[in-house]
Amino acid sequence: IDRCLDMLAWNNDPYLKYYQVQINSKRIQTNARVLPSPALKVRGPDVKPGSSGKWNLKDRRFIAGNYVPLVSWGVMTIKPGASAENIALPQVKAFITTFVKLYEGYGGNITSSQPCFREMNHDADLAGAVKDLHESVSKRFNRSP
Repeated sequence: IDRCLDMLAWNNDPYLKYYQVQINSKRIQTNARVLPSPALKVRGPDVKPGSSGKWNLKDRRFIAGNYVPLVSWGVMTIKPGASAENIALPQVKAFITTFVKLYEGYGGNITSSQPCFREMNHDADLAGAVKDLHESVSKRFNRSP
């Protein structure tokens, strides 16, 4: 940790100096405790992940499905730069199909299994692309996502 703090070189940072910001690199000590892991209440036995870091919901259902069904939704993929591999449309569609199947299997309510789909370049205007997707979803499903 000390080596990483030294690499930050806060004392030599021109922006921090300009705004007269000082950061104390001395770590604080505090009393702490490890909180118990949460349990997920589902139909059947509760899911208790412990410290495994994963929630296995296989063969489980939500106690109650979503009250408002998933009707208008969209998916956007971002094409990576030239050096990275692009995700093909069939892969995206396979993911969406699996997502819908699993979510319905857990008791989720989806009335439209095919979302609106958009693709954008990694260097494009993200805010504009999200706005375009939102407008496309609203227009396609005749309601706001």
